[in-house]
Amino acid sequence: MIDSLDLRFSDTAATFYYDAPEGRPSSVTSVDVFLDLEDDTATAQFSPTGTVETNPNTTLDATAGVDSLQTDLTKIPLTATTGIVRGRRYLLTAASGAIEWPEIERIVSADAVYARSPLLNTYASADTFQSTRMSATVDATWVADTNKLSQPMGYELAGGYVPSGVQPRYRARWIYVVSGTSYTAYTFLDLVRQPFRHSVLPPDVDAFSAGFFDRLGPDDRRNQGERVITEAARQVKEDLRTRGIVDWGQRNSDFLNGLVVRKAVYVGAAAAFQNGAVDDRWMTFADKTYQSYLDRTLAVSTTQATAGGAATETPDASLWTR
Repeated sequence: MIDSLDLRFSDTAATFYYDAPEGRPSSVTSVDVFLDLEDDTATAQFSPTGTVETNPNTTLDATAGVDSLQTDLTKIPLTATTGIVRGRRYLLTAASGAIEWPEIERIVSADAVYARSPLLNTYASADTFQSTRMSATVDATWVADTNKLSQPMGYELAGGYVPSGVQPRYRARWIYVVSGTSYTAYTFLDLVRQPFRHSVLPPDVDAFSAGFFDRLGPDDRRNQGERVITEAARQVKEDLRTRGIVDWGQRNSDFLNGLVVRKAVYVGAAAAFQNGAVDDRWMTFADKTYQSYLDRTLAVSTTQATAGGAATETPDASLWTR
């Protein structure tokens, strides 16, 4: 799953990407970036060359998974580990046709990678481990044009008026080939001064809510809930956008970090509840703590008001208050 992507203004090395769910593409036919309010038949903003990520595109050099000789069912022994990035998901395919998308937690160079969770299938030596990512580089002139910046408070276009920057301003159309079949997919982009960021680390969450580490499941405990925090940040972005607020336009890092910390406590509690480790009262308490903080912070936070980066206080609205 790929969220809309924020491209940083004037970053001529910026890339955007799409992970093909059908398998590893053999080629990228075309990539075109349009204003999202315009048709695919309109003149593209720019049309870069799309490429398939070179690595990883390797094989296993021993068995892995269920019924294998590995004592650790998260271990994936590989011929090469070049290009593999911790935290990303890759396509693991058996000769039998079984597939998985393991999320990589640990890399032992030139030897093996370790998935966040145990593998569910059996894999043999010579089965494949591949990236399915396609990427393209932004046009250097386009990315440095202030007129192309996404507008946090809305903008007028020939195709209509966008009342806020919640809807990404641009749409990238990918046409690519997997196993002889052509596919079309879209990703959505914004050109911004500063992408959405937080600086929350696992100890920050445990400091706020003592016992956070203890409530994590075994798959998340090894990295202290790092993945839980990543999911929490994604949900915070969703919560802001459903309230008509541009996540990348927020101008108070303390508030953003506070939101992510409290949402991480809730995400962790929800997982613990689903696994029978806590009752629903703890999950409900964590949710109320987050929602209360969200309401209070949005009433006094500042947000980017102009494409140039200037901020203004977020106007109070009944949508955010009780």
